[in-house]
Amino acid sequence: MNNYNDNELRELREQVEKLREMLGKEEILNERLLRRTMGTKAGTLKRRGIALIVIAIILIPYSLWAFPFLGLPPFVGYITAAFALVAAIYDIALLTVLPDSLFSRGTLVEILSAAVRYKRMHIYWLFVGIPFLICFVVMCYHYSEGNTAFQIGMCVGLIFGTIFGCLSLFKTLRTTQEIIDQINDLTHPTE
Repeated sequence: MNNYNDNELRELREQVEKLREMLGKEEILNERLLRRTMGTKAGTLKRRGIALIVIAIILIPYSLWAFPFLGLPPFVGYITAAFALVAAIYDIALLTVLPDSLFSRGTLVEILSAAVRYKRMHIYWLFVGIPFLICFVVMCYHYSEGNTAFQIGMCVGLIFGTIFGCLSLFKTLRTTQEIIDQINDLTHPTE
């Protein structure tokens, strides 16, 4: 009888050990899948950032040429070009916050920290971009008095630009929050 219990206990231990191995492999597989998904989302953020850098770089020579051509003082173009240059540099700095290597070699805590920093930097940029936009619109309106066509075009551009900017910002913040939520779900599973 005792021999029968020993065999049963040994079989039970072997089954528990196999189950532990299977769970360990599944956990590794889940983490790899999560890293791949987060890396894909970070790639989306990177492409969006590159597009904004390209737009800012194109805006630099365009503003230097277009504003004097439209009858505005040249310094309006210089200010706009300087702001576009600062925006491009800031977006380049943002690209370095979430490098591709982070998702393959970094720990989940490092990825979480970088994603929070990326999101925070986007929000901080609003404290620079919105005041500049307000000053820019007031300055353009002031120097274009009497040019109704320019003012109407400026209003239309402001409306479409605001819609595009808000949509882009919300998509970026939502994608970043999804990365943060995925890490939080993995590290703090609900009971």
